[in-house]
Amino acid sequence: MGKLLDKIRGLHKPGRPFCTAVVVAAGRSERMGQDKLLLPLGNRPVLEHTLRAVNAAERVDEIILVTREDLMMPLADLCKKCGLQKPVKVVRGGETRPESVLAGALAADSRAELIAVQDGARPLITPELFDAVAESAQITNASAPAVPVKDTIKTVAEDGAYTLRYDSDAVRTALDAYAAALHPAAVESVYAAAEEQGFSREEYDAAMEKAGITMDDMVAAIFAGVDEEELLSLLTGRSAALTGYCRAEGGQLYLADTAAELAETADCLSYTLSDGTMTWTDAQGELSSQLTEQEQELLRMPLTWTKQGESK
Repeated sequence: MGKLLDKIRGLHKPGRPFCTAVVVAAGRSERMGQDKLLLPLGNRPVLEHTLRAVNAAERVDEIILVTREDLMMPLADLCKKCGLQKPVKVVRGGETRPESVLAGALAADSRAELIAVQDGARPLITPELFDAVAESAQITNASAPAVPVKDTIKTVAEDGAYTLRYDSDAVRTALDAYAAALHPAAVESVYAAAEEQGFSREEYDAAMEKAGITMDDMVAAIFAGVDEEELLSLLTGRSAALTGYCRAEGGQLYLADTAAELAETADCLSYTLSDGTMTWTDAQGELSSQLTEQEQELLRMPLTWTKQGESK
């Protein structure tokens, strides 16, 4: 028994905040047509991959699995079969995702200083990423993972003028999902700011009701203030659009900043054309080091080019 208690105590290392991971698995997969949480991925259910990754994260001290009432027993059995080492609670979720996240947060250990929220249907999360976000949240009080924007639209005009820009629809969809995930934290931030000014939650709710404003309206206003172009710049370190001129002929792709340079001094790369898609490399199979930074960026995202028309 002594060794078991030592093992349990050892799950939480001094010097860092106690972290509760809330794994949300209360959806009905209506678009999927069947419950994706229990569909096999490799030799395990999708949810098991997620749980194992969260369990392996060093900064997670307990796991709260939030699900539908009809899945509580099946998922409790799944947790036992997984052999999870962290303490696990299975609780019933709400009608909406924010309600389910809140149910998980309310079930957290009283020592919890950080609440990490993970979608149960996203099995590719890694323990390292989970730990990195938790470590960041310890410093900033709130954190979320992000990857560079990869959704791009590339167009080429008849005169060779090209534009590479981010797909604003894809970006907006990603931002909407990000805002939905942060909704519970945003609500708590609003209440915390009110309490710092001497208002209780009840008093603040009454004031908003009198003004005809709901908490959802308040949170929506916060996210509405996000500048999409500025956020793209922060995420990628570059502007939202790249422009220039190109010409493809004789197996060579010429790139330049202006039409005049394209006609006179443009750099070029060899390319092959297959089914209307152009792929290029230099002699070593890598991007040419002679290209400008803008041209290299054009080639990186992605390494294919669809020819729009023949050059004259």
